[in-house]
Amino acid sequence: MTLVQRGKYEIYIKYFLAYLSFFAGIGLIIFSFLGTFKYYGLELTFVERDLISLGIFPLFYVYHKLKPFKITGGLDLYLKEKWNNYLDSQKTCLNCNKVVKSSEIKNGVCKSCRDLDKKSPNIGYKRKDKNE
Repeated sequence: MTLVQRGKYEIYIKYFLAYLSFFAGIGLIIFSFLGTFKYYGLELTFVERDLISLGIFPLFYVYHKLKPFKITGGLDLYLKEKWNNYLDSQKTCLNCNKVVKSSEIKNGVCKSCRDLDKKSPNIGYKRKDKNE
């Protein structure tokens, strides 16, 4: 197992623990709510409710420390980076002005324009002027 694979599994374990603690905390809140209003025959004493509430805080603390994205800034930076990478991977064909992946463009011409040029070699294509 390489270092990269080990790091990948550690991230999965971290996310699993984060979401497990989140759902356990939500479950304790629901259980406390049902016990407070005596649904389904549940009657919780004050001590039991206090213990449940004391159990909720560490679970949400674990979720807060291990959650995949930070709500305030980390998610914004992550999305901004992804969007910039997406925009960098897009190019405009100089012939038809179509936006395609940068891997499909060769010499400024997209694959569909090159295919049209190959089908009718006598006609070819004329590049549009930038003023058009």
